[in-house]
Amino acid sequence: MDENNLDAIDDFNYYTNRVVPFLKQNNIKTEYLSDRNIVIKYDIDSRTTVNRDSIDFGTILTDGKSKPKILKYVLTDDELSEDVKLYFKLK
Repeated sequence: MDENNLDAIDDFNYYTNRVVPFLKQNNIKTEYLSDRNIVIKYDIDSRTTVNRDSIDFGTILTDGKSKPKILKYVLTDDELSEDVKLYFKLK
């Protein structure tokens, strides 16, 4: 693995971990997944599949009701928090 990938992994972990307390405070569950294909079920009988080959780094937001939002790339904690607030309609 090259140095840029290692830096991206470090940044992703750093910023994501900074957001975890905010997520817990708002009763939002977090999971780290490494499966190649991630199937997300929502709205009783709908589903979407995310192929990890299409995303180097990213976050999937889902409330189990609405279509999931896929945030590709490494985001800072402020950017990720803002996207979480918008998706879950938090203040």
